[in-house]
Order: sequence, then structure tokens, then C-alpha cells
Amino acid sequence: MTLRSFCTAVYKRNGKVTSQTKFAQALFSACGSSYQVSDDYGPKLFKREAPLDPDIRSMFPKPIDREALRDFLQDHITPGPGQRKDVQDRIREIAEKTGLGGRGQVDQAAFFLALTDWLNSIIHTPENTERLLDHYLRRVNGGVPDDQAIYQPPPRPGDKVDVLYPPTQQDYRPAFWGGFEHRWVMKNLGHEPWVGRTLVCTNPKDNGIRPAAAVIPIPDSAPSKNNLIEIRAQFTAHGREGKATSEWQMHDESGTNCFPGSSNQFNVEATVVNPNVSINGGRR
Repeated sequence: MTLRSFCTAVYKRNGKVTSQTKFAQALFSACGSSYQVSDDYGPKLFKREAPLDPDIRSMFPKPIDREALRDFLQDHITPGPGQRKDVQDRIREIAEKTGLGGRGQVDQAAFFLALTDWLNSIIHTPENTERLLDHYLRRVNGGVPDDQAIYQPPPRPGDKVDVLYPPTQQDYRPAFWGGFEHRWVMKNLGHEPWVGRTLVCTNPKDNGIRPAAAVIPIPDSAPSKNNLIEIRAQFTAHGREGKATSEWQMHDESGTNCFPGSSNQFNVEATVVNPNVSINGGRR
């Protein structure tokens, strides 16, 4: 999930918030962020599925100001006087957009708290973000958010990577003992040249999917917004049906994890299917 998911679900033009930029400015301010949202940056949040830049993320308190954010969201989502829809109608609209639909009457207090939990996770742990539904169910059941997991910066300041095919965009469905090829495509967007780096699998003997090689060299590369770094690897399913994750990290020449705050952006995910079961669930 990214900030785009949150913004497109919650934003609706009204008398106080008249544009996407105004919404982004009010949202950042409610969170307690010191980042100044420009006129052109606001609409970008609604268009690009990407985590916040680490420099911008560092301008948010950890955790964000949940109380002020909840007040802003309640005010923004509650329709004004004379409108046909009420706050529950708006909540249902947002619920449908975020996968929370079909649950009947939504608990309003839990819903607004869950929105603040969801946004805090999107900002500070973008590679480990749960669905809004998960946050909502936790709040409905009396749970509280875990704010211990906060963003960890790269050990080398200025180091930055953009992975073009993260787990959320993967759709591999190998059969038992079947294989597939995965392609990492990334950019070195920081100020740090990559020399002697590797992709390292941290669970190479997992019973879901396994890589043919647990350590893969990364071509040396200078920072560039245009150059694509492409790496291919073969994977094999190992007889366990269901979702499987091969976990990976980028290490430097000394073996240090280059991006400890991004826990799954290099991961490879697949859904292993039983070839002896039909689409309708019966055995062949």
C-alpha cells in the first residue's frame, strides 16, 4: 500500500478542501509533518504508487499525530449540512474502495482510528503495511497499534533504490515442483555508487519456493534516474500449496544489509497450486 491508496480512497472535494493539493497539505499538517506540500506535489500523490521519499518521511513524527489526524478525517469525511449523504454513507464509500466493504454497519470510532493506524503504517513502514481491514479488525476487537516498528534509514546516507516489480505486482502461480523465472528491475536513485553488492536470500530452504542460487551478484552501477538494473533468477516450488515468499536483502561488499527499513521490497512471492485439484476445488 502507498499514500496514493489512502488519498484516493479518502479524498472528496468539499467546501474546505477544494483540491488534491489542499487535501495533501491538510493531511500532512494534521499528521504533524513539517514538509511543505507544493502545488505540483499534491496531485502526484494521487498518481504514483510509490512509498514516500525517505527525506520526506523523516519530516513526520514517529508515530504521526493520530489525534489531530482523526479530527481532520472526521471533519473531512462528514458531509456538511443539507447534503443527502451522512457520515455512514461516506464511510461505506471508503470501505468499498479499500476492501472493507460488505461488513454491514461499520463501527465509526474504530474506523477513524484504523485510518490513522493505516496511514502511520504507510508512512513509516511502507514495505510492511497491512490492509485497512486488518487495522479495523484490530481496533474493533479492542487492540492498539504497534508503534515499535519505525523506519530504519540506510547505513549509508544518500543510498536509495527503486524496485520496479515489488511483491504487490507479482502473480506467479507455479504447480508443485514447477519452476518460474523472476526478474528484479531496479534503479540506483541515491548518491551512493553500488560496488560489490549482492542480493541475498535469507530463507533459501523454505518449503514454499526456493531459488536456484541464494546469493546473486548485482552489476556495479553509478546513481542514475534512467539506467535500469535487471537481474534474473530461477525459482522452484517445493510441494507446499498456497502463498509462498522467498525473502531477499541487498547487501554491500561487507555483508551489511543496505536497506534495513525496507523489509520486503526485494522479496519474491508466488501462489503454489496443487495440479491435482481443479479450479472448482475438486480432485482431478
